[in-house]
Formats: sequence, C-alpha cells, structure tokens
Amino acid sequence: MSTQLLDRCTRGEREAFAELVRQYSALVYFAIYHTLRRKGLILQEDQVAELHNALFLSLLEDDCRRLRLFSGRSKLSTWIKVCAVNLTLDHLRRQRPLLSLDELIETGEPELHPLHKEVEDPETLVGRSESVRRVRELLGTLPTRDRLLVERIYRDEVSGEQLAAELGTTVGAVYARKHRLHRRLVELFG
Repeated sequence: MSTQLLDRCTRGEREAFAELVRQYSALVYFAIYHTLRRKGLILQEDQVAELHNALFLSLLEDDCRRLRLFSGRSKLSTWIKVCAVNLTLDHLRRQRPLLSLDELIETGEPELHPLHKEVEDPETLVGRSESVRRVRELLGTLPTRDRLLVERIYRDEVSGEQLAAELGTTVGAVYARKHRLHRRLVELFG
C-alpha cells in the first residue's frame, strides 16, 4: 500500500500526496514533539507547524527527490519519522547561538565553568584513563557489526528508531541487540 502511494506521489498526483500527509501528519507531529522533549525544549505551536510543513514540502522538492530515496528496507512510517527527527535536530542546530570564546569569557556563560574547576587528583585521572583503556580493549574484541552498533548508540547517541531505519530492522530488534551487547560488556568488564 505505501509503495503504491509513494509511486503515485512521485508521479505528481496531488491526491496521493494529500493522502500521504493525512496518513503521516500525526506521526510527524509526534516525532517533532518527542525530539524536542528529549532535548528539554518547547517550541511554540506555529514553529512546530512550520517544521511539520517543512518536512512534507521537502518530500516534494526537486521532483520528489527525497521520496525517491526511500529504499523500502524499513516501513515508510519509520522512514518518515526519522526524517522528521533529523529535520527537527537540524532546526535546533541552526537556532543555537554562535558566540566567540571572547564573548563567552566576557559574559561568564555557564559552559565555561568546567574550565575553571580544580584539576582532579592524579590517582583519579589514572584510574579513569585505565577504565577508558579497558573499555577500548573490550570494544576491540567485539565483532565489527556489534562494535559499530555500540558506537552508534553510545558515542553518536543515535536513537533506536533511527538505527532500525538505517539497519532495515525493527526497533525491538535493535533494543534486543543493545541489551545483549550491554550485558556482554558488563560481564567482560566485571
């Protein structure tokens, strides 16, 4: 059903695109609000509506280029949700004010406070660096596929939904693998 709808959209059928918007509008709003909530942010309703509309407009741009990128390896709903999350994150990055280091020092912004903290005692630093070394060694023992999953989840902070879309699997399968890997790493590290 979704493949037929996409085909109709890419052929330029207005009714098909209106149906796509009707079917996935609530999901897009949910993804935007959920992403904002995870970041501890709130936008005004009109700003959220602008993001919602921007997503659907981006699907139409360049003769539906983004819609044509959908490979079918995941559900269309998952793909659209990932697009909405990425659009929201991109919007938040663009909104972040840029200050020079001199401006931060002059204004005494809280981001600089950690720079002024006392240096930890050498034993703590050595212990932490030893732990980091052990974790790196453990990651090196994992198969490449598992190591990449750990890096995407913990280092890159990619959501389970986005990973599922990237890997062409279900969110449940991603979380099951994450849980198994976490348990294995705890056993190895212990």
